[in-house]
Amino acid sequence: MQERSNPTLSIAIKSIARPKVIRGGCLLDACQHRGEAADILVVDDLICEIGPPGMEVPADSEVIPASDKLLIPGLINAHTHSHYTL
Repeated sequence: MQERSNPTLSIAIKSIARPKVIRGGCLLDACQHRGEAADILVVDDLICEIGPPGMEVPADSEVIPASDKLLIPGLINAHTHSHYTL
């Protein structure tokens, strides 16, 4: 049996959004109670990789400088005041 590629599936799994790299922020490690400089690669709103500052990323990535920021991947800020806008 000959394998055939599925062009619809190939299109579906390709990234549409430009990758983003958050460079040089202080990444919180809550288990170790410390922070370390790190880069975070985000593709299609998903964290794909966390690595050391200057890690290799796709050439077309949007760079977001974060040297003065605390990075807490996955944190959802549930504290809002949306009722003020009603």
